[in-house]
Amino acid sequence: MWPQFAGDLPAHLAGLVAAVRPTDVLVVAGGGAGARAAAAAPLELLLIGPGPGAPGGAAADVAGSGRGEFALASGERARVRFVPSARLTSLAQAPRRTVLAFDVPSMGAELPPLPYRDRLLLHELRTGVVLAGATQAQVLRETLCLDRLPEVLAALHLRRVTDRHHELVSLLAAGDTAAAAWVLRELATQLLPAVLAAAGESDPCRWRQPGLLAAARDRIGAPRAAVLGRLLAAGTDTTAASKITAALEQAQALAAWVRERLPAVTALAPPPPVPRQAPGPVPATHAA
Repeated sequence: MWPQFAGDLPAHLAGLVAAVRPTDVLVVAGGGAGARAAAAAPLELLLIGPGPGAPGGAAADVAGSGRGEFALASGERARVRFVPSARLTSLAQAPRRTVLAFDVPSMGAELPPLPYRDRLLLHELRTGVVLAGATQAQVLRETLCLDRLPEVLAALHLRRVTDRHHELVSLLAAGDTAAAAWVLRELATQLLPAVLAAAGESDPCRWRQPGLLAAARDRIGAPRAAVLGRLLAAGTDTTAASKITAALEQAQALAAWVRERLPAVTALAPPPPVPRQAPGPVPATHAA
């Protein structure tokens, strides 16, 4: 269930909640009041509904313009963003298709794209706090597969990690260690959100992810977090093939841990195949 303000609904929000139409959902975006207080950020609300058409009120005003600001009893101003229900219906295709593909991998050959803005909205909804429209909110949560969002994100990023792995191996085989170092850095930036997803995180914002990694050290394990930190900090001037190969092995060990924590993602993001070893000399046979 989405967390909700029950009997302790802040009094200064009561007027805004009362203005929401019965068909709408009002959510404190990602993290809720506690995260807002810690960050001293303005109150951000998401208003989800079918669009304008109700007989006036705050909700209809926001739906008509796409966003709005409202003065609260406390003197603060709440920023409200309107999210049309139709957008969420369209957005649901990507996570739903991915979750279905966990059980039917053939469906994962061509997954719908999930760009940054969509991932951010899904994260805000997953971690948000429902103020109004709890029943509709639960339907949305199930439709958008929000409880499985970390798995969806882990599969997405591990696929990218595997792509970078193949590219890096090819560059090393060609002796282009300078380009391989750049690819290794990109691989690490894709591995970070996958590891965070295995720890239950879903925030796609890159500048917040290092802080999330530090906060999740106990869930990830201090040694793994330290390895990932070193991979992220490695400069592109590390052009020794042996060091790049060792770093790639560490990255694959972290990816294996993600698959262990979230077994469903293996169907869509299996580990790269182990290169075949060259056959050894054929033993000599001796005549009897």
